[in-house]
Amino acid sequence: MKLKNFYIEKYPSDKRGIKINPESTFIGLLNALDAGRDVHECIGIKDSIIRKRLFTELSEHLKRDYDFVYNLWLSEGRGVDWDKGCYSCNDELNFSILNK
Repeated sequence: MKLKNFYIEKYPSDKRGIKINPESTFIGLLNALDAGRDVHECIGIKDSIIRKRLFTELSEHLKRDYDFVYNLWLSEGRGVDWDKGCYSCNDELNFSILNK
């Protein structure tokens, strides 16, 4: 799912959503988090409210609490135990939603 499409649909009154990178996806955001890259470059705008809303949506798809995604961001991809805390290998439906 494209970040911009999700955001504009869920938050139509937030005009900052038009600045989100139209090519970025939730899987791309997850990859940026895992690799320790700047998520704001992935998102296309440096805005804490937008980042928090996107992290919240990502955490719901991963079936983890917000703190998991937030701590992944803070750790810059280091020291996260993926075996204990991300998605199940059998959870293809939710993971495929991230990649649309």
